[in-house]
Amino acid sequence: MPKSNLIACSDGFSPPEHSTFDEIVPLTETSATLELLFQFIYPRPLPELGKVGFEALVLLAEAAEKYRVYAAMNLCTIHLLEHLQDHLEDILLHGLKHSVRKLVDRAALLLVDQPVEDVILKLPQSCMVPWVRYHAHCARVVKFAISIAPTPESMPRVVCNNKDVVDSEDYGSFSRTVLPNGSSVSDEAKHLTFMSSDGVAFCLSEAAVKAYTKSLLPDQYEQPVSLSESSDTLKVFFSFLVKAPHPDLEATDFRKLGPLSLAANLYGAYSVLSVCNIRMAQALPNDLIKRTSVVMDYALKSQNHELMEKSAPLLVGKPHVEMVKLFQGSNMVIPWVGSGGLMFTSHQLTKTVNIQFNYLDKWDRVVQVASAFSKRRKISTYGFGRNKRRECQGCDFLTGDLATIRVMQILGEGVKSIRDPDATFEVFESEACCSKSRADFASWKQVVQDAIREIPSFNTFVTAHV
Repeated sequence: MPKSNLIACSDGFSPPEHSTFDEIVPLTETSATLELLFQFIYPRPLPELGKVGFEALVLLAEAAEKYRVYAAMNLCTIHLLEHLQDHLEDILLHGLKHSVRKLVDRAALLLVDQPVEDVILKLPQSCMVPWVRYHAHCARVVKFAISIAPTPESMPRVVCNNKDVVDSEDYGSFSRTVLPNGSSVSDEAKHLTFMSSDGVAFCLSEAAVKAYTKSLLPDQYEQPVSLSESSDTLKVFFSFLVKAPHPDLEATDFRKLGPLSLAANLYGAYSVLSVCNIRMAQALPNDLIKRTSVVMDYALKSQNHELMEKSAPLLVGKPHVEMVKLFQGSNMVIPWVGSGGLMFTSHQLTKTVNIQFNYLDKWDRVVQVASAFSKRRKISTYGFGRNKRRECQGCDFLTGDLATIRVMQILGEGVKSIRDPDATFEVFESEACCSKSRADFASWKQVVQDAIREIPSFNTFVTAHV
């Protein structure tokens, strides 16, 4: 293992000053765990921990904490949080053991509704009394919240002056009561100075720059090294290049993720890039158009095919002109555009696109499948008067007609109507006339879902047109 990388990326792997490559250092971890761990000390793409099982992830997290491999510690914490619901106690104990405050606090909030006696039996002895106090504090908060619930007649503004509930720094967070305060990290020798585009200087050790990034430092340079990014972006970026806990970017403004991701991709800073990609993907469901367009724009610029794949289905309802503008300058226009033919103009391309079987064609075909299935629904052609009924195998009511018409109206909006089949067909749950009619609507939705699953990935069309 490169000695300089071990020193720059970890506190627990730093070899003695006069060690040689002839020495063999025995480690207690398995080869599978170490193979994952050692990938975090090179400037190369990091392993996808989302595909690692929980047991292997815990072993990696233990090793990362033991040897203080900060990039691995950060990503392990992010992915352990995804397993909270199924492994509460294991994650809480791991957080307590290694003073990972976010794991402790998230797990504690989910465990607080369990009986005190059940939880304390699983905790270290030093945490038993703090847990009882934390549980009691949460109970007081709940009791106070119930006591100030507004009546239907009035909703007065209530100011809490109960000192047992507010301003309780001791018990507002369980980790504060059981974990020590974070120790300051010793300052490294500074060897390189980088200058942001707005004139702010940053100092970093040369070893850290080389260990964490692939191309931040040019072959020939003069100090200060000028960078094109702003100081706001570089401040976060450089926080990943020090021997200290790395930020997880969970609370970072979404608008800052794009520039940070592009910088990480440009300089080959994979510890930054992995976290950015996770947060970008998590932001997608929160805003189907605005944020998705930003994520797709970043994915195009960085050739991140995984994010392209996640973004593409969420953009199928966006107007063609806006999508062409988004794809302008890339080779993604033809893979995206449907079969109807589209004329657009740019400084690079002026032509009519009429390519069959592209990404939008497949979504258009799903709409056709959904519309074809709707023909099986027999809608009465006479009025909906009180005594006017149609024959139904399940009942005699006309509400099935109304639900069918509602769904067909939604399908008339085109591909954006089938992007979320659950939302499109939710009408049958409240307006279907009987259980048989509801089953018919469920079959209708299933046909649409099956057709969507048969759509090839967006990257399939991208590869076909390269």
